[in-house]
Amino acid sequence: MLYYLSNANLPGKKAHTIQQMKMCQAFASCGEEVCFVHPSHGTSETIQWETLADYYGLETRFRIETLPSLQSRPDVPDKVGLLTMTGTLTGWLLKESSTGRLGEDDILYSRNYYPTFAFSELRSILPQNRRPTTVLEHHDIISAYGKERFFRSVDGVVCITEALKEYDLATYDVTDPFVAPDGVDLTPYAGLSKKFARRQLDIPADETVVAYTGHLYPGKGGQVLAAAADRIDATVYVVGGYPADVERVKTTVEPADNVVLTGFVDPSDIPLYQVAADILVAPYTRSARDYISPLKLFEYMAAGRPIVASDLSVLKEVLTDGENALLAEPGDSDALAEAVTRVLSDTDLAQQLSATVSEQVRQYTWRRRAERILSYVQDLR
Repeated sequence: MLYYLSNANLPGKKAHTIQQMKMCQAFASCGEEVCFVHPSHGTSETIQWETLADYYGLETRFRIETLPSLQSRPDVPDKVGLLTMTGTLTGWLLKESSTGRLGEDDILYSRNYYPTFAFSELRSILPQNRRPTTVLEHHDIISAYGKERFFRSVDGVVCITEALKEYDLATYDVTDPFVAPDGVDLTPYAGLSKKFARRQLDIPADETVVAYTGHLYPGKGGQVLAAAADRIDATVYVVGGYPADVERVKTTVEPADNVVLTGFVDPSDIPLYQVAADILVAPYTRSARDYISPLKLFEYMAAGRPIVASDLSVLKEVLTDGENALLAEPGDSDALAEAVTRVLSDTDLAQQLSATVSEQVRQYTWRRRAERILSYVQDLR
């Protein structure tokens, strides 16, 4: 059994919840029995598989354990909520181990620092046959206490970028972390045509469309594309964002008439907007996190559309300027507009970029990622 330990509040609008659901499905499709374990975030609601399957577009079933927690309740202090979450999940893991349901043949695969740390500290009192192989999936710098001890206590570390691996090697006493960039599920894109997507979204067939999909936090750069739109001869779709973020973009940028701000869109509908586009844009600014492996890059590749992205070293672990994307100076709306216009005006370049990403995306599927991680875990045993 693979126990996927999470702190996710489901169903959620953030990319990390999509990543975790898709990875659980991928592990299950590789033949692993998967149990997704997460806190309730202060509600009494039991998360149903059917709800998650519909919301995230899942097909391969896995088990879900939602454990009671006061975390995220507005009437409970954050530290108290954190303690209840940690205590509940750690207690559940110890119970599973003490009864023999969690043991040395199992995998504890974690995106939740505190209960993993607590369980790793306590598992030394358990018999060897009750100790699962424990692996952390590391996405960003951890600000919690005890990091050095924690990294020594886990059996393995999976990093989402080479940059984060280099950071871990320089900072912690870890043995060669494994790098596994994020990925994509190709199923929603299979057989999805631009004509059909535009019909579903009521976008004219002859309209030129440039699109960004994702949240509108400042570092992600949706506002940079909105600011560049008055120099782009196309309709610019900025797809996603909480209402407050949409209003911030409207206030700070004053988007041109050719900008469409959709607000939040269900994850299962995002492929429609991506396939409907002529160009997809990932305009990250220099305030973006240093170790990102954005889901949208791999979704853009799956859509088979030309990509214009920011010239950031971490993005260049996947993108190469002129080969599978055009890269522009981060945060520079003029440079972004120029790169987009270049692709719009050069049919041969657009076709070459599309063909390259359509071929390369096959190595970035969630299934392929899960296979590589499971091979790494097997070598840890």
